[in-house]
Amino acid sequence: MRIDLDLSLGHTKKTSNWELLYSIYGALVILIVRNVSQKYIFTKIGFRLGLRQIGMKKAPHDATLEKAYSLSKKWKLDRVRGLAKQLDVSDEEIESWLKLRSAQDRPSVLTKFCESSWRCCYYASAWTAAVLIVWDKPWFWDLDQCWSDFLDQTVTRDVWWHIMISLSFYLSELMSLYFDVKRKDFWPMFIHHVATVVLLFFGWKCHLFRIFIAALVLLDCTDILLEFHQQLQRAQMKLLILFAIFCLEHNSNSLSLPSTFQRCDKRKSNFNDCLSSAIQNAVSQLSKPIKEYGLPSFEPFLIPAVTLNPGSTVSMDQKFINYRITGRTNITSTKAIMNFDDLTLTIRMVHPEIRYLVDYQVKGNMFLLPIDAAGLVTCKGYNILYTSIFNFEEYTKSGRRYLRVSSGN
Repeated sequence: MRIDLDLSLGHTKKTSNWELLYSIYGALVILIVRNVSQKYIFTKIGFRLGLRQIGMKKAPHDATLEKAYSLSKKWKLDRVRGLAKQLDVSDEEIESWLKLRSAQDRPSVLTKFCESSWRCCYYASAWTAAVLIVWDKPWFWDLDQCWSDFLDQTVTRDVWWHIMISLSFYLSELMSLYFDVKRKDFWPMFIHHVATVVLLFFGWKCHLFRIFIAALVLLDCTDILLEFHQQLQRAQMKLLILFAIFCLEHNSNSLSLPSTFQRCDKRKSNFNDCLSSAIQNAVSQLSKPIKEYGLPSFEPFLIPAVTLNPGSTVSMDQKFINYRITGRTNITSTKAIMNFDDLTLTIRMVHPEIRYLVDYQVKGNMFLLPIDAAGLVTCKGYNILYTSIFNFEEYTKSGRRYLRVSSGN
């Protein structure tokens, strides 16, 4: 059957069920585009971000073990002993083979990054195209019109192409499940893609073009954010995610992102030093000078009637609920060692998992610090990852003594 593939936008045409066959050819084309883009574009981007395709040691081929592995990916002890006895080898050799074989089925981080990049690009392109298509359609702004004469609706050329490409994409995703490395979510993804294809076919058969493309506009935008998040996560750029959320929340204050992000490879010997430097760099860019970000100074810090002499050492179990960030979370440490020496308060955090989230207001109580004649004191807090130093200055307000941050790294 000959089909007119005219791209004239706005022109309408009657549909035929035979036209769905073109989505199969489209799926093959999309598979080719996907493989080429992953190999020559996204892989190189992954290399630039420090991702590598680590070579895995392959398990030696054994027909008996492969057959058993195809039936079940996890073997109980009785199964291992039975195969060891059948092949006349030790239990340890069977378990070692199973570990190697299981490792072969796990895709590398680079492979996952390329797949997420491909899907993110598709969803971004498809969503942009869908918005441009429906923007001037009256039925998109009044969804009641989507159901008027839906059994006898004609489809415009642009809507026809978008539905056909969407169907081709999901068919290609369904096909790729059998060519890609088998994963734990094989069956959930298989059911998802089959359901999507069936729904698209149902919409085509019942002439529900308008409501379906309106639904795609709403759904594809969420997939863009999901795949983009997975890209950043697999590129070990979680810090960028946090800063992006931070800037979106405080866009009214025109906060800017840090100029540089430092990436650390946990396989290298200098990982701890690199991570410490990266966190210090991020913290310093957030806290330098505070007025640059339009945030109020960190006050008030109420000083209770407690006096500690310089040079004394105090060990205590203390939950730092003092530093409660309004509307957010708590900076909590189960143990800390406080040491006063040369007008410097040093707090050593034994518990490393301390979370910092910045908001407009920070309230809390502080112990009385040994303040010099000029009314200045230094507070130095550190854990196994990084060190933060803040200089406080004393001031009096309404007859009460307070501390506020004057500077810090």
